[in-house]
Amino acid sequence: MTRSEERQFHFDLLRAKLKATEVGAGELSLSPSIPAQALRSLVEFEYLEGPNKLPSTRASRDILNRPHCTCATVCVASSCECLRFGARLGLTAPAYDAEERLRTPEVDTEYILECGPQCACSASAICGNRRSQDGLDYDLELYWHSTFGYGVRALEAIPAGEFLATYTGSTLSERQAAKLEA
Repeated sequence: MTRSEERQFHFDLLRAKLKATEVGAGELSLSPSIPAQALRSLVEFEYLEGPNKLPSTRASRDILNRPHCTCATVCVASSCECLRFGARLGLTAPAYDAEERLRTPEVDTEYILECGPQCACSASAICGNRRSQDGLDYDLELYWHSTFGYGVRALEAIPAGEFLATYTGSTLSERQAAKLEA
């Protein structure tokens, strides 16, 4: 296989992986300028839509005991347990506006508690308190920079406050985290 054929093979393989991943209305594409050697290093690439939970970790009690709402359709602050819990964390209004953009600078807290899969509104496609779970709505491109390595750039203008994507990282146990810190 020539270098050009190998590059095209890896490029097609990665493009197929990305297309097979449902990431919302947007698309994560590959820049055609990624060199063959950089493409080879991406063979094991996997787009994760949720946290990479290692087998030796378990959910925190705080997460397991978080509120779940019983809203039938649209969640509103006066009746949604998730939004009321967010208010106790310091949110003075729902985190998202009517266009599902983050209210800034009104949201100046470290936490945004969205409705989750255990909530009754999860069957409703119109809950406005789960924006980060909707996936990617904008076209992004994975590219290669000769000095900095891989990067992601937007292929269209993204309005301020708009959700882009989630960086979930890996969930570690306290022992694993301590080992990394040492």
